[in-house]
Amino acid sequence: MKLCSYYREDTLYCGLIDGDRVIECGHDIRQLLISPADRAQGQSYRLDEITLAPVIPKPDKIFCIGVNYHDHRRETGRPEIPSPTVFTRFANTLIAAGQPICLPPESSKVDFEGELAVVIGKPGRRIHEEDAWDHVAG
Repeated sequence: MKLCSYYREDTLYCGLIDGDRVIECGHDIRQLLISPADRAQGQSYRLDEITLAPVIPKPDKIFCIGVNYHDHRRETGRPEIPSPTVFTRFANTLIAAGQPICLPPESSKVDFEGELAVVIGKPGRRIHEEDAWDHVAG
């Protein structure tokens, strides 16, 4: 199953996608990340009955890592650098699966990239390597 956030009748919910259905799990995606199996409330909807939202609709912080693999660096003609680039994104730049992408008039095409997100579920500082997964929610 996959986690999701979605709108139904203009209200934001979170849920679990199971095949072509979404099982409603309340309103708090962060709680769902902590224990998804315990949160399914049974009410379900077909995917075509809801509108998907970004999985984490209003993240507190988004840190991105760029130029982190050599093939992409070479493909874009960028020089070799000693370490990847760190940059930020903002919540209002996120879109959900299946939603249209706004192409600015100065752009001729959309750049296709795969993204991997790590959601931190429990705060921490100076975390030992063996304890790191205790802080990852999804």
